[in-house]
Amino acid sequence: ASVESVRWTSQNTSIATIDQNGLVTAKRAGTVQMRCVVQDRNGGYWTSKFTVTVYSKPNLAIGKGYLAPGESITLAVRLDTVGATYTSGSLNLVYDPTLLSLTSAELGSFLNGCMATVNPSYRENAVRLNFLGQGGLRGSGEICLLTFTALQAGQAQIRAEQILLYTEDQQEHGANAGGGLVGIGTHSLSLTVPEEVTAWQEFAAAVSFAATPGAAGGSLTVSYGAEQLRFRGYTDVLQGFSVTVNEHYGAGKIKI
Repeated sequence: ASVESVRWTSQNTSIATIDQNGLVTAKRAGTVQMRCVVQDRNGGYWTSKFTVTVYSKPNLAIGKGYLAPGESITLAVRLDTVGATYTSGSLNLVYDPTLLSLTSAELGSFLNGCMATVNPSYRENAVRLNFLGQGGLRGSGEICLLTFTALQAGQAQIRAEQILLYTEDQQEHGANAGGGLVGIGTHSLSLTVPEEVTAWQEFAAAVSFAATPGAAGGSLTVSYGAEQLRFRGYTDVLQGFSVTVNEHYGAGKIKI
């Protein structure tokens, strides 16, 4: 409520401009400093500077996300040709096979008739993606959707390497790779059951966990002998922590 005005400026408008809503528009390749000046109602000023880089090479980016062990995430591999037209290209996606498993790949026409093929066994720790533009690759869009499943806790990174694009005269062009970090988190879960339980007696099993800072959530599947035990309900005892339980997740299983 104390802000009087916000003003955005670009030090080189031939590289990129910025409007008064903070929207940046690229003009040509290069690096430019930008500034945001805020004035309050008492005449005070605050200034924040940042750098914008406009790339002339095509860019490849992989989506980001968080998943717990046993869960899956679908990553969109996107291509931005930055105004040029290419006929074909390829890239390798490198990952740790002890933490992640490639479970599926959705291929086809995503970017201007681009056809993609994938070799999931290119290397033990890499998947190879090849794409061909029947009418030429131009513009920005998805070229492939890849689904990975987390195998265990850890910090897993999916990164692109050896990215190549080709023009009609078979000129080879390297591409810039975007970020591709998939956070599996480093955490542990424990389930404590009383050593002695009498038939027809109710008992509570405490589920506890330890998670690294920044984890947004997670899930756990608990299996039990459905012939011997009946699930009676749950109590959320950790303050500020929201829990839901699907007691019909499967035969003898509940999903927390």
